[in-house]
Amino acid sequence: MNRFRDWLEQARGNLAHAQRSVDMGDHAWACFAAHQAAEAAVKALHMRHGQIAWGNSVLELLAQLPEGACC
Repeated sequence: MNRFRDWLEQARGNLAHAQRSVDMGDHAWACFAAHQAAEAAVKALHMRHGQIAWGNSVLELLAQLPEGACC
């Protein structure tokens, strides 16, 4: 079962949480939530392409995507 839509929805929720945190002036939490959003979005791309992604480094996760998977 490919759960990329679940991961994408999680990314959207995390991004919304980050925006609410910015609006409340909680910038440290906003940064954390934004990172979580980016991580979930990249993991969604991995799943969309049939890959399993592990780790928390957005840069490394992006580097592990197949050619042409994003951008």
